[in-house]
Amino acid sequence: MMPAKNTPSEALRKIICNAPEGMDALVLADLCARSHAAQWLHVARDDSRMDALATQLAFFAPDLEVVCFPAWDCLPYDRVSPHRDILAQRINVLSELIERRDQPEKLLVLTTVNALQLRTVSADVFASRVLAVVVGGQQSPDALTEFLQSNGYQRVDTVGEQGEYALRGGIIDVFPPGAAWPLRLDFFGDDLESIREFDPLSQRSRGKLGKATFRPVNEVLLEPATIERFRGAYRQLFGNPKDDPLYESISAGRPHPGMEHWIPLFYPEMSCLLDYMPAAPVTLDAQVSDVLTTRLETVADFYQARKSLEGADEAGGWVYRPVTPEALYLDQSEWERRIDEREGGDFTAFAPVDGTPNILDLRGRPSVNFAPARQDPQINIYDAVKSAVDQRRADGKKVLITGSTEGARDRLASVLAEHGLAKLTPIDDWSQFEALPPGGTGLTALALEKGFAVDDVVVITEEDILGERMVRASSRRKRPENFLTEVASLEERDLVVHVEHGIGRYEGLQAIEVGGAAHDCLKVVYHGGDKLFVPVVNIDVLSRYGSDDAAVELDRLGGANWQARKARVKQRL
Repeated sequence: MMPAKNTPSEALRKIICNAPEGMDALVLADLCARSHAAQWLHVARDDSRMDALATQLAFFAPDLEVVCFPAWDCLPYDRVSPHRDILAQRINVLSELIERRDQPEKLLVLTTVNALQLRTVSADVFASRVLAVVVGGQQSPDALTEFLQSNGYQRVDTVGEQGEYALRGGIIDVFPPGAAWPLRLDFFGDDLESIREFDPLSQRSRGKLGKATFRPVNEVLLEPATIERFRGAYRQLFGNPKDDPLYESISAGRPHPGMEHWIPLFYPEMSCLLDYMPAAPVTLDAQVSDVLTTRLETVADFYQARKSLEGADEAGGWVYRPVTPEALYLDQSEWERRIDEREGGDFTAFAPVDGTPNILDLRGRPSVNFAPARQDPQINIYDAVKSAVDQRRADGKKVLITGSTEGARDRLASVLAEHGLAKLTPIDDWSQFEALPPGGTGLTALALEKGFAVDDVVVITEEDILGERMVRASSRRKRPENFLTEVASLEERDLVVHVEHGIGRYEGLQAIEVGGAAHDCLKVVYHGGDKLFVPVVNIDVLSRYGSDDAAVELDRLGGANWQARKARVKQRL
């Protein structure tokens, strides 16, 4: 299906034409397999595209190792930090790239425009920031504690969130970023006797591990050298700070919300993902240039908005002094220069223009168009599918029909069988489909929006057949006339659960003035005394906690513990 492998002398960037979405994951897997390079980098338009490609690559190339490198999940020049899970995923990918730089095994890294444009710390920062421990080996608990403390872990009484650790005699509980479960390390002196996963809710052990690896929890590491460098750079750029919470917090060695947006001030030089993959070819999604243009405009707008308020106190109580966009992000010229020096290419669904150099024509095209059949009341859509499949079978082509989920796949199989389309072979991955004889028809579960056709292969998706999936209506909200009754049923110090923030303690109604008008709000207190005021009209986001145990531990407002617990419950269900 693919042209022959390029020789090193032909290592130029190409325009990869006639590659409709859906086919690009298959092509990407093939390019990576044929490449002389051990690592390959692909830049998706956004996070949803990156996640979709990762899912599709698991089908097209199940043996290919694929990792995703996301961008920060916050706005440019925001006052909040990226989520711990995002930081953990980024650090794990960067650390893995350092560890396997000279290894021959194939690795495909998926990232986004926003992630590649964002500068990150240089590789030498993380090169010595990995600690591996093995059961039966020698490991000083004090040395492990010192490593955790110096790499951003927070000491707590009971571990519940990623990036936390707790000491209990000869036992150290740690929740490594990116891990599914926290770990319980049992020491006898300097001998590590066991490592167990445990449930942070019940504190019960789940299973034994033979080893564990710990990495930093943040790209900004607050240690004497980085703190002093930040203080000097901050004063040089913005003068002598007075009553600046950011400066005071960092000077005291305390993390500050949003401090990552000043990351260039902590380190003498910055890098980007490309520096971690110096020999990797780079391919770009279709329309990446448009996304980059919009991103650059967004960054510039947010920077100017912050600069315009730099001379006056803001509502937040302190002046936001932003670093320049060039310090934190790649600009247009640097992006183009860094990409143009790499082997690879730019995907496009369009046909090549005559005379355009460096073309790689994949000869792909969109799949069968069933839109006219769906719009014609005289035609049954499934009869139309059978007719289209039979025609391609007769031409000796292999057909793959995909359902978005296993349930959708089974429904399609049942309905198509009722309309005479039988002999559908269950398919688990692309190699099984390729093994079908000419005229064979496979059926699989694959989250693929649009199908494609190339050479002797036709892929038809559920969306090709039924059209775009309709958005399911949200569940009905509680009726307004019940609000006051529900508030009256609460008593002060009752435990309540907020759908987004978890367990808190209700402490009565309080009138809050917004826009010159008073609004009744429920005051909910969280761990550490943080307060959340929920308008009465939004009381449906609260529910009574199912236990009256006054000793229950409150969640942290804005913490990840509640979201992690919800995710684990969903996984169990």
